[in-house]
Amino acid sequence: MVSNPTGPHPPTPGPERPGFSGPESVRVLVVDDSPDIRMMLKLLLNRDGRFSLVGEAGNGLEAIETAAFCLPDLVILDRQMPVMGGLEAIPLIREASPHSDIVLYTAAAEEESERAAIAAGAVGLLQKQTMALNLVEDLARMLVDHWDRPDSEVEVRVGPVPSSCARLWVANSLSILAALRANPEVIGEPVPPDVLDYFEGLLRSWEAVARHTDVFVWVGRADPEAVKRVVEEWARVDSMTDEEMAELGCAWSGPEARPFFIALSGAVIDALGRHQSTRRLAERLAQGAWTAVAGRP
Repeated sequence: MVSNPTGPHPPTPGPERPGFSGPESVRVLVVDDSPDIRMMLKLLLNRDGRFSLVGEAGNGLEAIETAAFCLPDLVILDRQMPVMGGLEAIPLIREASPHSDIVLYTAAAEEESERAAIAAGAVGLLQKQTMALNLVEDLARMLVDHWDRPDSEVEVRVGPVPSSCARLWVANSLSILAALRANPEVIGEPVPPDVLDYFEGLLRSWEAVARHTDVFVWVGRADPEAVKRVVEEWARVDSMTDEEMAELGCAWSGPEARPFFIALSGAVIDALGRHQSTRRLAERLAQGAWTAVAGRP
């Protein structure tokens, strides 16, 4: 549902974004299945001259369509909604409106939720219980922090690729992950638990996106050093022999999953190559650490 759309209005980059250092307000799309919550957010935002509401939506699918129409500067969306939740919608919203920043809010702002939201492409996470008190200032702080460091994150864009390929690859990777947790000694030096947790969070996000769409598109971001660590560990997993895989009771993905693996590895290499601190890793991966292996993991 669109409310007072004003047409395309691409935001300007960096800390000179509208609303905080210029005369224009930050154009906001609010997404929640509760009309009462949307009204509360509208009142809070409209009381502050830095923000203006340009659209509303009742679920993730509506948010994608509305974001493509309004091209908002900021999307605020609930995690739990019917049809499609906020976490699943984040990468698809970013594909529909690439210049939109996204803030997710949830009933329980635990660390895992925040990590998943940021990995999917959000700039931050808000707790629903405190929004009425601190919404505007929390949003302003998140946006300024994000705009002040525009090159401090790796952005990975995967797809478009058939979701059927993604579902196969993700399901197989989840089985490998579970086997590594149960038998960490197979790989020699075990993969750190926090890396396994991080990668499982990504897999669950991809699983949700692939479940809702025929064509998989995902846009996520993270700190370069965090991405470097996860990629290096997973490249080590990828180097396991067939005998080690058999010991785990697993197998590599088949050719049906290959298009997703190619899209994912290419996207990661491209993203790492854009940052000085991760460029050498990208070069190593491009030389064959991933791309020479069909369909792994």
